[in-house]
Amino acid sequence: MKEGVLYLVVRFPKPWPSADFSLISQESNGTHVQLFACADGHLRFEISGEGAGVRCFEFQRIRISGGGETIITAVWNETGVRLRLNSSDLKQLSDANGAIFELKTKERAAINMLPLKPKITAVLSPEECFFFDTLQDIQEKLAVSTRYSLIRSSGLLRQLLIDGEPLIHRINRRYHLKIEFEIVEPSSLPILPEVDWQNLLAAGFPKAKRIRVNLERLLNTNFLRCNSFDYTVKDLIKTCANIMGGIHHITPDTKEQSLLDLDKAIEMAGEIPSLKALKAIVTIVLNGLLPLVNAIEQNAEAR
Repeated sequence: MKEGVLYLVVRFPKPWPSADFSLISQESNGTHVQLFACADGHLRFEISGEGAGVRCFEFQRIRISGGGETIITAVWNETGVRLRLNSSDLKQLSDANGAIFELKTKERAAINMLPLKPKITAVLSPEECFFFDTLQDIQEKLAVSTRYSLIRSSGLLRQLLIDGEPLIHRINRRYHLKIEFEIVEPSSLPILPEVDWQNLLAAGFPKAKRIRVNLERLLNTNFLRCNSFDYTVKDLIKTCANIMGGIHHITPDTKEQSLLDLDKAIEMAGEIPSLKALKAIVTIVLNGLLPLVNAIEQNAEAR
């Protein structure tokens, strides 16, 4: 059989297990793949194509806690199939000896929203007003979280964090704050040669090691490896802003196209990984800017 990779983001039903059902059925390059959840809690992967019969691979039973989403990665070639939930490999059912895989998931954490723009705008500088308007615009787009609003937020993030002298540096010139952003300490890459996706948002992962980083380190943090390319936070923001329409619609280079291809692969399951990652980055940035927002408000009230 041909080599292939399948990416899927799912929210398993409650109660689990419930009944036999198909998680995905997909045709790609003449190969048909299906992933089934079985009533006893184990997973079955079937693959067929080019006149060959159906090959079936059974994987160990899983027990699920929490109500969050799970990233499923399947990699197949002539030697067999490798199935991974989040960052852990499942054993073949025959090799598990009855062992049950414990899958722990988390619901999305509540977003720490920024305070609204101060009512005493008359004492703010035009640049401070623009800064608050930008943050409010980002907040509104995050609250809606449609494909359009998230892509548009990338253009605002680029202006806020990346373009020329970033807006937050121009605003902070007066306050001299040490601006830091809390993230999950990135794990070493890769999980798989084909794809590794790191969630940097610390909220919702109480046992994860958290670190605080400055803007430069945040922008240069790797959060994804796909098709031998490493993607930083800056790569994500610029791809969404320059390629996907946040600001421009220009022709992608090979690395940018690889990220778009990953989006297409998972979008079939109703998820767009670049926008899910962007949503997390927006939340990290808004939370990290709270001290600067508070400083501006306090200074305005004292004038």
